[in-house]
Amino acid sequence: MTRNGGYQSDPFMAEIYDHIPPYHNHPDIDFYLEVARELGGPVLELGCGTGRICMPIARAGVDIVGLDLSEHMLDTCRGKLSKEPHAGQDRVRLIRDDMQDFNLDQDFSLVITPFRSFQHLLTVEDQLACLDSVRRHLAEGGTSILDIFNPAIDRLTEDNLGVECEDRLIPGN
Repeated sequence: MTRNGGYQSDPFMAEIYDHIPPYHNHPDIDFYLEVARELGGPVLELGCGTGRICMPIARAGVDIVGLDLSEHMLDTCRGKLSKEPHAGQDRVRLIRDDMQDFNLDQDFSLVITPFRSFQHLLTVEDQLACLDSVRRHLAEGGTSILDIFNPAIDRLTEDNLGVECEDRLIPGN
């Protein structure tokens, strides 16, 4: 992620991230939690940020690796994780790395890229590199889930900033 708009280098993003309504109120946690429980882990979350998804998965008893390029986001996640019961803490491993090219020497039954993290990759080359890294880390029969925003012009011009449609979280819709 070479062009990241300050995400990696600016601590301000990590400080405010959990307080921004579209991020804080995003209704996707239960979806990822259900899939993680069903597949049983281990899970890899790309763009784990402040732990909005990885901590509930760990609380559910599923091992998870959170990968993020921003040390500031990971520091915020570590701080939140330190307040969790030890059983939850022991299920989370945080790694600072680039989702374009990582090697964790581990296979995962589930690789998730929630809340549009994949769209930080601005070129097709960067996106393909990320997908290749995901492929190398998926266990046989594993599942990868990408949350990608479809920038439809009618949605972008509506007066509904920060409003999410739950029908987008239902597979097949």
